[in-house]
Amino acid sequence: MEGDYKGKRVDNGEWACGYLMDKNVICQGTTYDDYVDIVAVNPVLVKPETVSQWTGLRDKNKKKIYYNDVLKGENGKYWVVKKGKLAIHLKCVKWRGDECNEEYDIITYSKLLKRGGREFEDYFIVVGNIHDNPEFRR
Repeated sequence: MEGDYKGKRVDNGEWACGYLMDKNVICQGTTYDDYVDIVAVNPVLVKPETVSQWTGLRDKNKKKIYYNDVLKGENGKYWVVKKGKLAIHLKCVKWRGDECNEEYDIITYSKLLKRGGREFEDYFIVVGNIHDNPEFRR
C-alpha cells in the first residue's frame, strides 16, 4: 500500500484520491490503528491506466501536482509532468497553440525548488491532466 494517489473511478469516471491498495483500488479515507498500520475506508475501483502519484509539489494555487498533470507556466507554455529516474521531468507540449520541443528537468521531492530565484510553486498552475485532456498525450 502506498500513499497519495489519484485515479478515475470505474463506476462514474470521477477522480478518487487516497492510498493505493492495488493497481486498481484506491482507498479514499484511511484510519490508523495501534494494531494495524492502516485500515482501509471506502475502497473504490479505479482505471489502472489513470493512476498517478503525487509529486510532493503544489502549484501556485496550492493544488497538489500529480504525475501526468498538465501545468501552465507564466510564459504561456504547457508542460506534462513525467516521472524520471531522479527528477520530475517536464515535457513542453504546447506554446501559444504551437508545438514546442523543449524539455526541463527539476530535482524532485523538494518544496524549495527554485526557478529563476522563485519558488517552483509560484511559477506553475495545474490546468488538467493527460486523461481528461488527451490532446496533451505523447
